[in-house]
Amino acid sequence: MSFYFSLFETVSLFASAFIVNYLVLDGRANYLEGALLISAYVITTLVAFFYPSCENLSSASGAPDAELVKKMLASWSMRRELGVEMVQRLMFLFEMITTSQ
Repeated sequence: MSFYFSLFETVSLFASAFIVNYLVLDGRANYLEGALLISAYVITTLVAFFYPSCENLSSASGAPDAELVKKMLASWSMRRELGVEMVQRLMFLFEMITTSQ
């Protein structure tokens, strides 16, 4: 396990520390503050569940995962943004690079 934290993890850590600090600053609590803490926890949990994981984006050597790049290039949004011909050229170049290594 490394100490590399993604932007989402860093922002959620600082946001949760800020919210807790703000709510316990006066030394008293009420139901509204408790509900705010629980709702912040639920929102963070839902976002973390649907946020894409960065663990599968690259291998240990830092080289991009071949299957991930193929899926990305084959996606409909990539074809729409770059055009079908450009995506086919990129896929061909990627195949050439991965087979030569």
